[in-house]
Amino acid sequence: RRRRIKIAIIDSGIDMKNKCIKGILGPEKARKHKRIEDKRSWVGAETNIVDTFGHGTAVAYLLLKVAPAADLYIARVSEGKTIPKENIDFIAKAIRHAAKQWDVDIISLSLGIDSLDSEIDEAIDEVTGPTDGSKPKIIFAAASNNRGGNSTRAYPASRRGVICIHASDGNGGRNDQLNPSVKTHDGNFTTLGIGIPFKWDDKDVLKSGTSFATPIAAGIAANMMEYTRHNIKLSARNMEDFYSPKGMVDLFQLLRQKKGDYGYIQPWFLWDNQSHNSDKVCKVLK
Repeated sequence: RRRRIKIAIIDSGIDMKNKCIKGILGPEKARKHKRIEDKRSWVGAETNIVDTFGHGTAVAYLLLKVAPAADLYIARVSEGKTIPKENIDFIAKAIRHAAKQWDVDIISLSLGIDSLDSEIDEAIDEVTGPTDGSKPKIIFAAASNNRGGNSTRAYPASRRGVICIHASDGNGGRNDQLNPSVKTHDGNFTTLGIGIPFKWDDKDVLKSGTSFATPIAAGIAANMMEYTRHNIKLSARNMEDFYSPKGMVDLFQLLRQKKGDYGYIQPWFLWDNQSHNSDKVCKVLK
């Protein structure tokens, strides 16, 4: 059986009883794939991954919806909106676990802190530029803590080697109340992250923020990786390049359409709406 794309979500866990999660997974007996392959918590007991805040559940729902051919791995590092200073190292531990134990392809980080953390920095170095012969991991991170243009990019989205994601509406329109100021010589990638429908505590809510754009970007990446390995003949070396952080940045540069100062990710532009010409898509990607 062909290996599926693997994505780790480092967040506040998941509520498997949530209506959106249950709705998209369907009855357990009818599932062809588990979709959520493994879970681990660094908050309290290792097995307690229950999300009581809702953030991680919303992120997982979006990835399940956007990337149906991917498997998810849930890492719980927080219980609420903030992570206590003494628990910041949970993020680094989860990054290493996702890379070394789960061997994921993509790590989604819908979180950010105000300054560089040396332990997280070392972990990111290890997984995005491994020296042990293992595959580099692609990390997506939210651009900000939604303080708008008065703030700079949050860490680790501000770090080299991490793909920073901003939020837009469904037409690529920006929201300066959510996004930090743009950076020069950067893709300033943006995707849908405003007004996303979700259910929490049996209530209909709309989610907005770079936190919710991040899993959508990670899902787009997973879909492009899946499409490429099924439809494009590449050498092993070229496939490795495609599956690397730099390769994914290059791909997103190809997929971006300039919207003001931001680069709106539009994978659908590769497909002709009438002919769905796969040969054309393969040629462009190759």
